Amino acid sequence: MVGFGLDKTAEREWAVANMLTIVRRVLATGAEDAALVLNGDLLLLTRLDGALVKYNRERWWSSYPAAQQLVPG
Repeated sequence: MVGFGLDKTAEREWAVANMLTIVRRVLATGAEDAALVLNGDLLLLTRLDGALVKYNRERWWSSYPAAQQLVPG
């Protein structure tokens, strides 16, 4: 498990970009199942049996233009 504590005063795009960079690196370390859940209740992505699936594309992913480049899929 990897946990993130994002500073509410930090520039939002910067904080999200840094978080997704770490997520991308974690996903690159192996093929194990994984999930990215925001604030304990918003499922953003899963990787099950090697298949990466993004959730809440319109609600969350589309709000961050760099997100697609950082974690493709």
